[in-house]
Amino acid sequence: MIFFHRRWSGLRLLVSVLILVILLSEVVCLYEDQIGKFDWLKRFPGPRHSFAFFDRTTSSRVFVGSEANVISALSTKFGELTWRQVLEESASLVFMAMDAQGRLISLSREGRACTLRMWGESSPVPVPGSSLEIILSKSLALKTTSPLVSLHDEHLYLVELLTTGSLKALSIVSLDLDEMGLNVGGASAIERSLSEGEYGPHKIQDDCVLASSVLHCYEREGDTTVIHHSLDVSQTSSLWDVQKFVLPGPRVPSVPLLQRIMGDVDGKYVLLNGYLYHQQLKVWMTAGSSQIPAAQSAVRVTTAGESYLLAQEVSGGQFLLLRLLPEDPRMVELSPVPSLRLPACEPSVSMKLLAASLSQIRKDGGRSIRVLFAGSDDSITAVQSSLGSEGSHSQLWRREDALSSTLSSAILDLSMSMKEVAMEEEFMGDNLSPLMMVWKRLMNHYSQLQSLILKVTTGEGFKPDATTGSVGTSGQMVVRDEFSLRKLILLTTEVGKIFALDSNDGSIVWSRLLTNISPLLVESGGRQMKALPVFQLRSASFHPHPPLVAIVGHQRNGKGCVVVILCPVSGEIVSHRALSIEPLWIRPFPGVSASHLTPIMLMDSDKRVHMFPEAEGWELLAQTVKKKPLYVTLVQGSQVSGFLLKADAVDNPSPIGIPMSNPVWSFSLSSDEEAECVIPLDPKERVHSQGRVLADRSVLYKYLNKNLVAVVTQSKAKGVFNVYLVDSVTGRILGSTEHRKASFGGCGHILLAENWLVYSYFNEKLRRMEIASVELFEGKSQYNATHFSSLYHSPLPPMMEQQAFIFPTEALINYNQTVARIDSIECAPAALESTSLVLVRGLDLYWTRVTPSRPFDVLKEDFDYFLILVVLVALILGSMFGKRMAARKNLSQAWK
Repeated sequence: MIFFHRRWSGLRLLVSVLILVILLSEVVCLYEDQIGKFDWLKRFPGPRHSFAFFDRTTSSRVFVGSEANVISALSTKFGELTWRQVLEESASLVFMAMDAQGRLISLSREGRACTLRMWGESSPVPVPGSSLEIILSKSLALKTTSPLVSLHDEHLYLVELLTTGSLKALSIVSLDLDEMGLNVGGASAIERSLSEGEYGPHKIQDDCVLASSVLHCYEREGDTTVIHHSLDVSQTSSLWDVQKFVLPGPRVPSVPLLQRIMGDVDGKYVLLNGYLYHQQLKVWMTAGSSQIPAAQSAVRVTTAGESYLLAQEVSGGQFLLLRLLPEDPRMVELSPVPSLRLPACEPSVSMKLLAASLSQIRKDGGRSIRVLFAGSDDSITAVQSSLGSEGSHSQLWRREDALSSTLSSAILDLSMSMKEVAMEEEFMGDNLSPLMMVWKRLMNHYSQLQSLILKVTTGEGFKPDATTGSVGTSGQMVVRDEFSLRKLILLTTEVGKIFALDSNDGSIVWSRLLTNISPLLVESGGRQMKALPVFQLRSASFHPHPPLVAIVGHQRNGKGCVVVILCPVSGEIVSHRALSIEPLWIRPFPGVSASHLTPIMLMDSDKRVHMFPEAEGWELLAQTVKKKPLYVTLVQGSQVSGFLLKADAVDNPSPIGIPMSNPVWSFSLSSDEEAECVIPLDPKERVHSQGRVLADRSVLYKYLNKNLVAVVTQSKAKGVFNVYLVDSVTGRILGSTEHRKASFGGCGHILLAENWLVYSYFNEKLRRMEIASVELFEGKSQYNATHFSSLYHSPLPPMMEQQAFIFPTEALINYNQTVARIDSIECAPAALESTSLVLVRGLDLYWTRVTPSRPFDVLKEDFDYFLILVVLVALILGSMFGKRMAARKNLSQAWK
């Protein structure tokens, strides 16, 4: 028994050790000092901030709601996210307010469905049982606007304004809010129809506001008279009340007729033509016996006990603090705030008041006011000013939340350092004497030796010279590192603002708002998407030529497109062209100029070709077309066509472009198919091998056709898409694949290179992402081994080898970092083997390194060079000393 017990104990110990070894092999860990060293995450509250409230219980938070259906709490001291709740992506936030108990009430809308939620005072989780879905008007023939919402005495009123032709209607919903959540037992909905003749020619959906339980609509009659229509929506039998009154001052053309005061939940006060108006009392507010100056915007000030409004004058832009007098609701006490001013920003950016908070009276009797401004570039800026004639003013923080609505990105190499520039200049110049070339080489070696000594002793190399690179927000120069791990991230946003980020820490190198540009609308995955594409014209590797990128978009206030060419390192605009054409097709040109520039080729809706930059673009196009014709594949609906650009059309380019020829080939898809996109080969790619070596030592030659394009089509019946491989010269279909019960992710989910095609899709039957690959082979012999031609090809189609793989839904590239609403994952190579750089875009931005084979061939960046130098010197000296001592010992023994 004792022997059996010992044997059983040893067996259990062995099993435990094996289980521990198996578990350890699956563990991926990270040293604590490595957290945030090679990656960063930027979190945002979303673009287009519509609502903001300072916390009544504490002055350290401000609640912000954005149209992207995101509710956040920001720190008033630093502007950092305290907590954030990302709601339904398909819905938009139409209302957010704070009730008398300090709880947040939010209303999100998706189509006809509205979701009402109540939030706790300090928790990003809704109050249990406080979520309610409201269905708005079912009349689909009526055109609806955003619903008007008001919170008054624990009652929530929602009014939807409808119109169709001359018929106007109201859909009214009222809800009771109790202390525990939402009480929907007494919810009622009323829909009314209003005739055009009863209320005159005004449009009821314009210039309306819901104040408490009363709907107020205004229309201008001339320059001095306003017609006021009011309706109590809490009473089912109430009628419209119509009154006319005269404005207290001249018409202000720079402001709209009606503006609701931000943060005024009850909606008692509005700005009519810029003048403060009390809707319940129907009187103009005055400061004593004088009229309050016209204001361009106003907000309700959060404070304890008293009621204040903060307004900005139309003339002069001075800020006024208005204290509402409880003894006379028609009167205010007016106090100018001369120290408060708009935050510093670009001239093209306009700022509006978003929220304000007044501090308690200090011991010295002074007070300060904190104001939140929302910019037209989707930025939030917090400033603080002291009240009084000699008050101080400071900008607390600024958030660039336009980065939460990025449309496209480009990961670019940084400019070369002065050491690299010197090495490039060593090979430049044809008139240098041999002695001068030797002198340059010696000086370069001397500079490299200095840099090596400095790096070994201090761990840092020479600081880059101010003539190269970009200046980041920290004031340091941003230049290329040794292994090209540090990149410049260029981002375009929905609002038209361009950002350049330093990939080292995500800091902003420079930003610029393009006021006259708006996103393009493109079809992708069966839906319309916004795009503001970036094309790299020239990288930073060709000194002394500066790097260039091109951005293409629509004109914001007109028809046509805009092409902006700028330097990504400095943000300087090189060219800005506004054209009265509609872009139909945009591609990088399949060629490079003598100055290492790759222009972009644009085709408009009239089938005319345009080149940008124009001078080098037209010259390169003429040189290319004279050598060989240029073929373009275009898809429109269910028609796929090929066009030819001949040399005689390029000799005299016109400002309106040069026309393409009539279609040289064309084929129609089936009646239920629509073309999605055309994917061409990259003209600058390199062929790495001619074929695949088989087991019998024969070669299976690749089908290498430079004119190959991939055409993706979608079926009108959901769940079916096709992929065609087409020769763009002859229109010959080389192969096709059909996927049923699958949805294609869009044109950004497919890649064509050499002889292979890879694309991803969602398998609806098995509910998983899959990747399909297609390889084309010519066979064991080549039809023409010297030169490939689409016109003289093999009569047999190429061999197709197809495979499909399950795409892993989870992969570890970070340490529990969550990125909300991912739109795109983009990669860029580094100069280090087995290292890729990954950028994840969505509501947030995330950057990291990925090393599938682990960084086996390089030392860590925090490696202690000085310590290894000391150890190496000590070992050398120790070995020399030991050798000498051994020699002396041998000599002493020889004398004995």
